[in-house]
Amino acid sequence: TGDFTGLALPSEFEKAQKILAPLFQPGRATLLPGNHDLYVSSVVRDRLYEKWFSEWTNSDLEADNDLLNGCSDYPFPLVRFLGDSVVLLCLRDARPTSLFDSSGKVPREQVEALERILSSVLVADRTIILALHYGLVDRDGRSDSFFHRLRNAGVIRDLADRYHVSLVIHGHIHRRFVHKQYSVGSMAIANPGAVAFRGLSMAYHLYEIHKDHIELHSRRFNSETGTFSSWPDAPGNGVIWDPEIADETIVNGY
Repeated sequence: TGDFTGLALPSEFEKAQKILAPLFQPGRATLLPGNHDLYVSSVVRDRLYEKWFSEWTNSDLEADNDLLNGCSDYPFPLVRFLGDSVVLLCLRDARPTSLFDSSGKVPREQVEALERILSSVLVADRTIILALHYGLVDRDGRSDSFFHRLRNAGVIRDLADRYHVSLVIHGHIHRRFVHKQYSVGSMAIANPGAVAFRGLSMAYHLYEIHKDHIELHSRRFNSETGTFSSWPDAPGNGVIWDPEIADETIVNGY
């Protein structure tokens, strides 16, 4: 979910692509940009992100699909059908900003296309996962700070609630957190934190998507062995979304 570079320099994109290429096979990984990858307007103009990461930014919807209605941000909203029962929807919410402003916003065209997709037969009866760079809430369940937040997070949260999105995954906020279902809305929200943020546990999440529930499993970096291993007592592990569980029995991961 973004921030593969620091200042969106061409040399950073090239190095990041070389590091990621052996890990992520085209067609089996989906990447979307963060605000650091679109740091300044010239990066967007020169399409540096697209130059280096286009092989991981493919949608299962063609550009002329009526649901997109000619959205100028194609391939976003990006749609990936995972098996017969899951759909991954990705938004491009990062943008170049002025100094000291690292906020994001989902463009109106994407919001409108997202609603058309969410209300369509294409995603009916599928577990819906929504991915974006910015979080809809902070680790305490409240809005992020003004110059760091997704400016139209409320609009996206309303759509996610209305159309029964099960899981929202994102980055941007450096500290890891998990909000289980009903702690901040009808969907679960998970952010594994920044992999390169010193002083905090480097971790990533694995999700088991079942028809009637979603489980989260965390893996943490071990500096002694130089490898990632299971983190069984990580806050937020276990079932994070289950429509059959009553609201009061689900607690926040923190």
